[in-house]
Amino acid sequence: MEPGCLQKQCFHAVRKHFAVLRTEAVLDLPTPLIKDLLPHLTVCQLDEVQPALNRRGLSTYSGWFEILQDLVGPSRALDFRTEKEAKHEVMLRLFTSVFYRLRNNYVLKNKNKTQGALYVLHRLLDHGLTTNLVVSIDCPLALAWLLHGRGSQYVNLELKKLMCCGSQTLSPSEDAVRCSPGDESTASDNQSDHVSPCKRAKLSFKSLEEEDKSGVSSVAVHPQVLCHTFSPCAGPSAGTCTFGQITHLEIRTCGPDSLKGLGFTLPTFFCLQSLTLHSKSIFRESDVLDFAGALKQLSDSSCSSLVHLNIGLLPHIGLMKTLLNASPRLTSLYVEFQTVMWGPQFNLDHPGTAEPDISELPLEKLTVKVTQLQTDPHFLTSVLRRCPYLSSLHIAGMRLPTGSSQSQLLSTLSESNRCLKALNFEDIKLCDCLPDILKLLRGCMLEELYFIDCRLLERCINPEKSLLELVAVLKIPSLHTLSLAQNRLGLTLFGLLICWSLLRD
Repeated sequence: MEPGCLQKQCFHAVRKHFAVLRTEAVLDLPTPLIKDLLPHLTVCQLDEVQPALNRRGLSTYSGWFEILQDLVGPSRALDFRTEKEAKHEVMLRLFTSVFYRLRNNYVLKNKNKTQGALYVLHRLLDHGLTTNLVVSIDCPLALAWLLHGRGSQYVNLELKKLMCCGSQTLSPSEDAVRCSPGDESTASDNQSDHVSPCKRAKLSFKSLEEEDKSGVSSVAVHPQVLCHTFSPCAGPSAGTCTFGQITHLEIRTCGPDSLKGLGFTLPTFFCLQSLTLHSKSIFRESDVLDFAGALKQLSDSSCSSLVHLNIGLLPHIGLMKTLLNASPRLTSLYVEFQTVMWGPQFNLDHPGTAEPDISELPLEKLTVKVTQLQTDPHFLTSVLRRCPYLSSLHIAGMRLPTGSSQSQLLSTLSESNRCLKALNFEDIKLCDCLPDILKLLRGCMLEELYFIDCRLLERCINPEKSLLELVAVLKIPSLHTLSLAQNRLGLTLFGLLICWSLLRD
């Protein structure tokens, strides 16, 4: 038997019999063996051994990272770089699984009943003050329930059928009201009453225990019915339930069906201020174009409140202009692109989406992350020229065709984006752009500057002289945050002394 296989079997035995061995047995192992064991432990076991290991100066990050890879995929797991961040994300996602009665490798036992979870959400969203919603599952019907009446006027037909079927437990007059979406009250309708939200101290779970186990379709899902189901033990009825308003929506696992369903709600989602959509796989271009069409319908209304959009993964960078043209009132945009296609993308403006580059945009914050073999910089520079109020720019991973230079990008920033306060370049080749960098730094009053893994000065004939020029420009009064990590500036003693001089001054 291979030594590695034997060790793996031993680790599995420790995990299986951990309750008998206890934490003390793990702590008695040599440190290298403990580190190898951590990725094989369960969530509860990691949580139990973490305090003792932390006191010994050992981190359980590798264990949490292993679980994160299963839950969100290897690429997303890398976003959580500390033990605290990784553990928090694991616990958050597992709580969501338990809350929504889901099963996975880490949640072995769960009840099928859903009314309790829906009731809690209803109380938070409609009777409480919750306006920010984070959805971590890809379930179009659940998303439709969460958004129903809480900002958009769209009614999902499948959800409406469920609500009307479930509302049969109410009186005929109440049932007629609940099945008429136009008659439902909203939080905004009652803002003038200045009445504190009703909170119920005790709940009756008798009806929950008698819930039909035949499936979700037999469960009452209408918020008003939920309030009747979980009736207070004593006291008068709370009356007609109002609907809250969702202003910030984040969907962490957005599949094609969820994106399509969201597209139906967007045109009348006037209270929505911030929208974040992420998918484990790359969105289809046709789905993104349909989504952009829904965004345009929302933007065309004077009632629209949407100012922040965060979306990924998109198939190519040309869709950034499509989204901005569809929603030209955005002040903050975060886009992430990923493609396996070789070569730059050209002629990606679609009919009805192209706008002249002279149309000004109010964009203040822009983040562009690209995982692509080659990128045509025109799609980014054409957007930057339209953003005179841009104050924060973060670009990561933009690779150009062989023989091209990022000087065009830097020149555009110098000419068109003089309001920049924060600039972050990450994994971008700037080794032949020192003159353009110096010009940009002299013209902008930057407060934050990050050049991370940008290969600065690698092709300079005289690196020491070039470093001195860079340091001289960086000594500006407004700059309070600086990072030049992973640029090999400190390989020589001279470079170290120059960087130390900059920090000291």
